[in-house]
Amino acid sequence: MIGYIIRKKPNNIGSIETLKSVYKDRDQVYYRVLSYDHFYRKKTNGVKEERNWLVFSETSKAVYCYACKQFSATSSKLLTGFQNWKTITATLSGHEISKEHILAMCTLYKRSSKFNRIDSQQLQKREHEELYWRKVLKRIISIIKLLSRLGVEFRGHDEGQESTRKGNYLTCLDYLSKYDEFLKLHLQKYANRGRGNVSNLSHQICDEFISIIGKQIKAHIINEIKSAKYYSIVIDSTPDFSHVD
Repeated sequence: MIGYIIRKKPNNIGSIETLKSVYKDRDQVYYRVLSYDHFYRKKTNGVKEERNWLVFSETSKAVYCYACKQFSATSSKLLTGFQNWKTITATLSGHEISKEHILAMCTLYKRSSKFNRIDSQQLQKREHEELYWRKVLKRIISIIKLLSRLGVEFRGHDEGQESTRKGNYLTCLDYLSKYDEFLKLHLQKYANRGRGNVSNLSHQICDEFISIIGKQIKAHIINEIKSAKYYSIVIDSTPDFSHVD
């Protein structure tokens, strides 16, 4: 059944010229429309790329994510049908970078290659990107584990790429890049891209991995305690100015 659906993917978006979304604000009536521009996204280099996953249904007068409709188990606005043209731009931009959508697209590409519906070069490009980011994350996790083991701080006062006070986390990345050509090229390409661009170098990503590693360590300790008949607890503390721990 999935194979049939993939082979019969809609090739057009239907007629959208007459679609309008009406809303009021302080007794003023506003209109928003779905346009053909919404079926394309503009990349940072100015190139327009087709959102081939976006499908319009003339029956329901709504847009859907074709990939998520087939392969995502998580409910979303574009899975059940989206009609609010007032927020369509923000909704599409947020959806296409979501984890659920990316996983659904990867599944679609892999399934589609069996039916010659997706060019093999496109699939290879997707797999290459997946491998690339895995290599980036492996290096980031190694540095996080090292700093955690040493018990030193991660963040700095100024985390700009040219700063000399960027903190141990970013400093270790810079130092490792001197001997790691892959990481060096990654920093040159992504380190100064700013907000809205994926680099996996931000402190938010670092904090997320610290949280994940911490939960795994906690779960491992709990399992050891449950399986051990006897165990000891070592407590270390630091008193404050009032000599209270």
